[in-house]
Amino acid sequence: MKRLLTSVIITALALCACTFDGIEYLEYAHIDTFGWTKKDTICLPNVKNIEGTYAQTLRLRFTKTYPYQSIQIIVNNKTGGKSKKRIVTCHLTNKEGDFTAKGVDYLEYECNIDTVSIVNGDSLLMSIWHNHKKDSIQGMSEIGVALKKLR
Repeated sequence: MKRLLTSVIITALALCACTFDGIEYLEYAHIDTFGWTKKDTICLPNVKNIEGTYAQTLRLRFTKTYPYQSIQIIVNNKTGGKSKKRIVTCHLTNKEGDFTAKGVDYLEYECNIDTVSIVNGDSLLMSIWHNHKKDSIQGMSEIGVALKKLR
């Protein structure tokens, strides 16, 4: 019995120590599917205490009611007192108009943003908004960012 309990605890600790696919940070924010306006800037929680260089990936979750083939997202990274803005174009459909994202009711799409370096003692603050011609867009449900350690 003692041996079984010990192996269960060790297995649980090993699973807790693992990260999914090498991702050390993954955070999503909810968006109102009935209208995401340009004024609705999404600020993800500060990333602290993870020194290193990371591949930054944008993740979108949306419904099939999203009426466009692509979307431009602006991501502003602020670290060490410096801001760096990136404009990411997400092509959500192929040439035939079929969604390229995975999913059934809610589709999930991801694309690379940038490489981000965080030094000891710094934090990373990420602000996100859309750069669509129309002020309010429908169909987006969540937007997220993943950080995968490179070195």
